[in-house]
Amino acid sequence: MTVAMWAGAYEIESGGLHYEIDAEKGTAVLVSHIVDGVNRYKGDVIVPDAVYSFGRNYEVTAVGDGAFAGSAVTLVQLPGSVRHIGKGAFAGARELQGLTLPTGLERLPERAVAGTALPVVVLPEGLTTVGGEAFAGCAALHTLLLPSTLDSIGPGALDGCYNLFEIYAAGDTAPRFAGSDDVNAVDVIVAEGAVTSFEDDETWGGDSDRFVVWAAEEDSWYDVHVGENDLPQVSQALHGLSLEGNVAFRVLDKWGETVAVTAAPRYYLPQGEIAETYTIVPTVMMSDLEPVAYTVPASPVVTGVSDEMYPAAEPQVVVHDGTVYINNLPHEGWVRVFDAYGRQYYERPAAQVTNIGNLPENRVYVVMVGNHATKIAL
Repeated sequence: MTVAMWAGAYEIESGGLHYEIDAEKGTAVLVSHIVDGVNRYKGDVIVPDAVYSFGRNYEVTAVGDGAFAGSAVTLVQLPGSVRHIGKGAFAGARELQGLTLPTGLERLPERAVAGTALPVVVLPEGLTTVGGEAFAGCAALHTLLLPSTLDSIGPGALDGCYNLFEIYAAGDTAPRFAGSDDVNAVDVIVAEGAVTSFEDDETWGGDSDRFVVWAAEEDSWYDVHVGENDLPQVSQALHGLSLEGNVAFRVLDKWGETVAVTAAPRYYLPQGEIAETYTIVPTVMMSDLEPVAYTVPASPVVTGVSDEMYPAAEPQVVVHDGTVYINNLPHEGWVRVFDAYGRQYYERPAAQVTNIGNLPENRVYVVMVGNHATKIAL
């Protein structure tokens, strides 16, 4: 890891990615890596929930303007901690074929993925706005899945999407859309109760040469695949999962919580000391297909780990206003919380932990950071 500081700014490089750090807020913003006028990011990029610097983890909450613009990235996977994506964050990344957006994202900004090679994109539930020209020039885009929460799509969002032939829209009403000039005979599949809203809309239903509205059919046939192929090895701590089909895939952890919704051809899951089973649910937003159980095997024993990955200082566990904070977290290993009876309440890779909330109060817990145990009371 390298660090650069100047005039109140604080930038670090970690895992090949560059971040601007806000030490006061405890947050990090992913930024571009420009060398000789070229954005040097490439290949499959898995952005972590948090980055480590000087004995502290900083939560990654945003992707800056143009962070991956013009780069040679092939796939980008964003964590749920990201709440903001800057303008043109992926614009002109011509090799980008897979993108997993964070589950808490509310807005896809202007020209967000313009000029990329994305064939299928799913926008997560909770997203309300798509900025102008967001997908402009995405000539490979053929399928787009829209959430029920979407309110508006900016002008020219689909300009240059010549091969777009289907949009799945989960909302009960048609989102506002100024339109795009280049779309042609795109099938818009909606819930049966939303057909009238879309057909009565001036953009969606006003010109059948551009959009044709259809009611979703539950017995439709989809060719999907979940499994393992020859995937790039991006990290010893990550396990690649192959996803194929013109649908989205919801990834659920062992507690049934949604980890991600993606239409990328690959998704990377954390690989830890024990095997973990996830549920993969193919979905078209309005209905789900048959779920698939997928087990990530335990990682092999890693030897010769550097001091940088395992800081010498022991983890410090403190409690404030019902929230558990952990200082000196390692890069690797797991954080687990047990009650006084040995029941497990929490488990996450250490690199993804910034704090722990929502534990039942008036109880005693044991917080395990790797093999380091601390007893606390809430």
